[in-house]
Amino acid sequence: MDDPDQVASRLGERDDLDYDDKEGIWSWIRIGVPVAGIGEITRLGTLQLIGPELLLEVNSAGRFERARRWLEALPGVRFERVTVHDPDSDPLPTDDLLPGPRPGPPDPELMEHLREMQFATGLRWLDEPVPALGNLTPRAACATAEGRRRVAVMVRAMLPLGYPGGQLPAPTEQLLAELGIGAEE
Repeated sequence: MDDPDQVASRLGERDDLDYDDKEGIWSWIRIGVPVAGIGEITRLGTLQLIGPELLLEVNSAGRFERARRWLEALPGVRFERVTVHDPDSDPLPTDDLLPGPRPGPPDPELMEHLREMQFATGLRWLDEPVPALGNLTPRAACATAEGRRRVAVMVRAMLPLGYPGGQLPAPTEQLLAELGIGAEE
């Protein structure tokens, strides 16, 4: 491109291009559901300015030819080359955004600290008003058989604490013991 800023301005005028400020990429789109897909638009390709070059990526020769025609009509844009990748044989470049290897086993001291924090949070919850219990605290709701049943269901439904590589089960049994609720309730 002779003038990348001018090309960027012209690309911004097109109705069929959607610019992503964060990624610095234009999506070439068509309104309508993809042939074998869902959604409200079909992504036909992407365009990205890289210094004085404009990179066009599409997945078919037909789309390439269509885009090439309107791109070469822009002032100062010249076609340089096309590269074809066979998805069945060419390995794709490694993407920095893909998750890395799973972390090793967690540090036992850290896990103990997380268990203590999780249990302390549960203990505080026992003494906070809960709208589903008529704004009673779980501890106060346990004064009646129905309240004990409802609190037991809520405690047993607590979600585990997620951490990279696993989950720490909710302190269900400790909280039920704190309330004096047995396994049979």
